[in-house]
Amino acid sequence: MNETIDDRRLWTRRTGWLLLGLLIWRCVYVAIVPLDLCPDEAYYWDWSRQLDWGYYSKPPMVAWLIALSTRIAGPAEYVIRLPAALLSSLGLIAVFGLARRLFTARVGFWSVLAVATTPGIAAMGLLMTIDAPFLCAWAFSVWAAWELLSATRPTWRQVGLAIVATGLGLLSKQTMLAIFPLTAVWLLMQADQRHKLLSPKVWVWWCGSLLFLTPVVVWNAQHHWITVHHTTEHFQKTDVPAIRHLIWLLEFWASQFGVASPVSCGLILGISWSAWLGLRATDQRVRYLLCLGFVPMLGVTVLSAMQRVQPNWPAPFWFTSFILLAAWGCEAIPRFGLQGPRERWFKSGVAVGAVMTIILYVMPFAMPHSRWAGGPLDATARLRGWADLGQQVGQAFDQLPQDSGRLCISATGRGQVSALAYYLPQQPRVYRWNPTGIVESQHEVWGGPRGDFSGAEALIITHAGQAVPEELLAAFTEVTPGSEVGVHLGGRRHERLQLWRGKGYRKWPEIVAREPSLPRSANTADSYTR
Repeated sequence: MNETIDDRRLWTRRTGWLLLGLLIWRCVYVAIVPLDLCPDEAYYWDWSRQLDWGYYSKPPMVAWLIALSTRIAGPAEYVIRLPAALLSSLGLIAVFGLARRLFTARVGFWSVLAVATTPGIAAMGLLMTIDAPFLCAWAFSVWAAWELLSATRPTWRQVGLAIVATGLGLLSKQTMLAIFPLTAVWLLMQADQRHKLLSPKVWVWWCGSLLFLTPVVVWNAQHHWITVHHTTEHFQKTDVPAIRHLIWLLEFWASQFGVASPVSCGLILGISWSAWLGLRATDQRVRYLLCLGFVPMLGVTVLSAMQRVQPNWPAPFWFTSFILLAAWGCEAIPRFGLQGPRERWFKSGVAVGAVMTIILYVMPFAMPHSRWAGGPLDATARLRGWADLGQQVGQAFDQLPQDSGRLCISATGRGQVSALAYYLPQQPRVYRWNPTGIVESQHEVWGGPRGDFSGAEALIITHAGQAVPEELLAAFTEVTPGSEVGVHLGGRRHERLQLWRGKGYRKWPEIVAREPSLPRSANTADSYTR
């Protein structure tokens, strides 16, 4: 498909205005959206208060970014989420750059618009989780990898850009490792490119990127390879009835039709499958997009038949899939057997995605006042009520004397611990009591209170209707019940907690591991942090 210089400039300029508008909109939106931090965001914020080279489940990039943002502008929700808005917009530059390099600037424009109106990716660009930095780094890494691998004579500048993009992605999420085998598969597909598997510059890219993980590996070695244990748990075989595997598979693809929008998702599946069947007739550009999109999606599909897969896991693979869709809709690649007016089908998919994305943006404002609040359709329930709950718990925490120190201990799940750590007005360190001896979160890695808190009083938190665990009772000379606090999230959905007051703190209880094959939780403050 030929492109004149004027056309290239026109569509590049249009893309620039589109990107600028999206950036402004997202920055404004995260400032006005009436949503509390979700437990995951609060969890990563808690990480940012204790910076390290690694954490229980993920590399450190998300904590570093939140720390940078909050140290500059304070710990407000908007400040925590601002990096997500910036990175999600920045990643679209790479989408445009790759699409324009492969095809035309017009395909690049429509690729950006299609990705920006993808409901799932739009949502991930508004919440400050590991996906925000990872997706941005992935987009740039895929672009840089194409420039490096497709070049007749790759330059060291191209190698350096690929190393930086991939290395930053590796510091964001383990999924970044997938780019190495996926690009190797693409090289193997090209008879005239296979020799590059032995190219020093390709190996410098791979090895140079992996060097970014050096401090993370050292940290894991010092902490019993806890991140490796956690990651491998995602791939363990689950012994359940066969019907459950089918349900998982159907749930996964139902979620993907929501993430990518129904029309676009259906079109991508049809185009990708047809192109894959006719792989020998496709050119290296289409093969590259298939290797970075369709091939890993097949892998995730197989995984979803073995266990429950989270909807966000295949998110990076949609980037290249949408470039393939835009190229098909702009008639820059063959029809691949799909009949009908291509441009109309493609733009219909973008329009449906745009409508779903607008609904997504409106939902936080409208849902709490609707009859669906707190119900199965209320995706915002997990992002409401934490500020009110924190204020209630904070009032009880303020009643504790501070002369000998005071502690806040929660015998609940990770989500409540993290949300309370952020939303208590004092923002104290909230210690999680987990009697299982199994490390389930970063809270167990950190362990119990450090320093001398002998005789201190503590606010102990349990789920409503639950007593204080016996081991925790033994850590105090006296524990008395306090009030029950809670918030109504709509419908029958509530978040209720029981407060207790502990007096005469002795020491953090010893914990006996119940799963010897897994790392033990810290039974002293320094067991996992030395």
